[in-house]
Amino acid sequence: MVKPLTQLDIKGVLWYQGEADSYEDHNSFLCLMPAMIDSWRKHFRQPSMPFGIVQLACPPEQKHPGWSSVRWHQTADIGVVPNDILRNVFMAVALDLCDPKSPYGSIHPRYKIEIGERLLLGALSLAYHIPTPFQGPSPAYSSRVDNKVIVTFRDGPIVLRGNSASAFEVCCGYSNASRSDSSWNDCSQWDAVSVSNPTAMALTVDVSKCEGRSVRFVRYAWKASPCTYLKCLIYGANTSLPTGPFVIPVES
Repeated sequence: MVKPLTQLDIKGVLWYQGEADSYEDHNSFLCLMPAMIDSWRKHFRQPSMPFGIVQLACPPEQKHPGWSSVRWHQTADIGVVPNDILRNVFMAVALDLCDPKSPYGSIHPRYKIEIGERLLLGALSLAYHIPTPFQGPSPAYSSRVDNKVIVTFRDGPIVLRGNSASAFEVCCGYSNASRSDSSWNDCSQWDAVSVSNPTAMALTVDVSKCEGRSVRFVRYAWKASPCTYLKCLIYGANTSLPTGPFVIPVES
């Protein structure tokens, strides 16, 4: 379907797909996405062709672990684009555009204007080289102080909008556990935790549920449908762009 178009000169690509992959071998998406981008750039003879993607919105059912995995894999497991693996790639975060009453099914939300506007910001910056903020806040680092973890963000300032009761989860461990090969995929239990004390660039996560154990990882917005329309927890105060899902290790 695409091959006849490869003789044309195009400015870039906008890609909106991934729902079906979440029902099958969703972990293969980690390899498929970069490979597809590299292939298209090769066939269109543009090694740095701008590539815009839409991160998955919401599935028909709430308990769908593959959905969150595909969202994460869409960023090459880094959380934001562009990055060292997905170069010259931009993304519209859409997890706050859930539309459970859509006549086309919830995987086809009617909020395409918002998606288009978010893609436009990335295209202006990466394809047309017009300096434009196009990313929501993302975590820079985290640190533990007693029973709290402070998460500091880049691309702020941040503002909190939605319900914070279940936006963050924590994976607890043991102080004598080796961290050299630690992976969040090894976490068998995640507990919902509350947040407090937001500042312009940081917020505090209550990890007292770990009850003296180590805090291995903190993750955000990992549910398949984490919030209602435009009511996820963290947004850019100046951009109104949402923070995408993330998982980060906690530094002691």
